[in-house]
Amino acid sequence: MTRKVAEMRTTLAQKGFRLENTHHAQYRLYVDGRKTAISTRFSHSKKEYDDRLLGFMRRQMKLQNALEFNQFMDCEMTGDAYAKNMVARGEVRQAPPPEAPSATKKKKGKHG
Repeated sequence: MTRKVAEMRTTLAQKGFRLENTHHAQYRLYVDGRKTAISTRFSHSKKEYDDRLLGFMRRQMKLQNALEFNQFMDCEMTGDAYAKNMVARGEVRQAPPPEAPSATKKKKGKHG
């Protein structure tokens, strides 16, 4: 199987990955606006990826098998479902819940 690089880039961008400027075209996953350790990169010279390169990409994306990778790329898996899977597998840390506003108490001084 081969996949077109342009189509994969579009899919990644639609599902929470952002292009970073490096010597390769690197896409990094962001979850809830937070940068994660999950990234994948594309060679500038390739227009299509074969099974070998797709396997490298799948492993970089922390997907368990070719079926999951194909579901992601064929839009059978949403970006939200992918992010939830990565959190459940411990590949991405879940964002802490927002803190409740704390009541500020005025400290009394010596003469207060």
